[in-house]
Amino acid sequence: MVNISNIKSWILKHSSLVIAVFISYLVSLLLLDNYAYVLVGAVVVVLVAIFIRYPRAYVYFIVTTYPIMGILQEFLAFRVGGLYTGFNLGGVFVAFGVLYGVIYMLLKRPRIFKYELTIPILIFFGIVTLSLTYIEKYKFFAFRDIIRLSTHMPLYFIILDNFKDMKDAKKLLAALTSVFVPMFIYFVAVIYFPSLGGNIMRNMEAEISSEISMPRLGGFLHATSIGSYIVIFFVISIYYYYQLEQKDRWKCYVMFVMLPFLLFNALARNAWITFVFVLIVVGILRYRKLVVVFVLACIFVLMIRPDVTNIIWLRMQPDPSSNYRLILNKLGWALFVQKPILGWGQAYVHIYTGENISSSINQYGVGGVDLHNEYLRIMIETGIVGLLSYLYLMYKGAKMSFKLFRLPQSIAKDYALVSLTVIISVMINGATGQGFRDMAIYFWIFMAICEAYLINLRSQAQDTQNLT
Repeated sequence: MVNISNIKSWILKHSSLVIAVFISYLVSLLLLDNYAYVLVGAVVVVLVAIFIRYPRAYVYFIVTTYPIMGILQEFLAFRVGGLYTGFNLGGVFVAFGVLYGVIYMLLKRPRIFKYELTIPILIFFGIVTLSLTYIEKYKFFAFRDIIRLSTHMPLYFIILDNFKDMKDAKKLLAALTSVFVPMFIYFVAVIYFPSLGGNIMRNMEAEISSEISMPRLGGFLHATSIGSYIVIFFVISIYYYYQLEQKDRWKCYVMFVMLPFLLFNALARNAWITFVFVLIVVGILRYRKLVVVFVLACIFVLMIRPDVTNIIWLRMQPDPSSNYRLILNKLGWALFVQKPILGWGQAYVHIYTGENISSSINQYGVGGVDLHNEYLRIMIETGIVGLLSYLYLMYKGAKMSFKLFRLPQSIAKDYALVSLTVIISVMINGATGQGFRDMAIYFWIFMAICEAYLINLRSQAQDTQNLT
């Protein structure tokens, strides 16, 4: 009989071999085309075996590699497949995430019902999964859509099950931030030197007016989602500003300058509105002086740079893309009215637009366009019932953030605003972008950190009260 413990020990002692296999896997994505399936499968099995033993390593692996792989995918220009046909890199991560998540939940059996978002999660994904049963055709395509939507949801439970100490939660937040800082520096570089960027600077230019045309910062995510992440990390910079010692706060000043600069170059109107709304919220709730100083600095920049002011003004005007989205929204509303309660079924929007609007056809016989309105898409596919379940999930996340905010500790109030910013960004993004679908992985991570803080700080307060 095979001794499982010996196998685990061998894997851990030969970590360099595992790393070598992983590097070979990345090379195979580029060069080996379909012959790499066996290698990819072997790597996934090895990684799952290691991460089941060390769940924290899985979380750090995802946090570290997810944005980096996104940049790599755009830099090497293979959104769908490798340099030839190869593997879809995003598809590999989805398959790996689903496999690990299911295995973890079955083997570790975390006590999910003690967490704040469990019931909203079960309701939302239950309704989404139910919608698969009444989609008329392309059920596999619809199932794939559900898998993509729920891939990283287990992260919420994995983090809460394994990052139980405040120090662990802080380290995870620091790791998350440390990955994005070099990414944003890279974005600054490609703005000035587009040849470095591959497809990071979108080939399609944003036509602002007949006189002005600028490439926009986009890439592995929609420009609106890139802008939303910038807003979130701006508030994280404020969070660290109050956590760091005086001599280390210069790092935050750099971020206060760099992030608005990147936000401007995303040319994403929705993200600009999110930025203004978030500043108002965090200014009212906690950071009044800092926000006032920042707003005055922005006004000064706009006064001395009328070209920037002009671009912002022109970009906020209706354009052909806005009119096209209005047409799609009218079409979507007409579909919703026909089946308003439970909707047409998961992925129906993509199926319908593929058959009636878009000429693109993929291997599933389906192609389509995005409505750029997540609320309308949810209403069409899962009806008003699905929309209410989604809003309930967002509401519970916001409620949990306010619970943390009401605790007396300064760190609780500071991080609560980070968590609340994530909710705001996801919800405003959904009005004209892909919201939850683009930002789900970080929604689960930030919500888990929020609840970890809430659990630990409540426990500390209770202990202090018992002692007194």
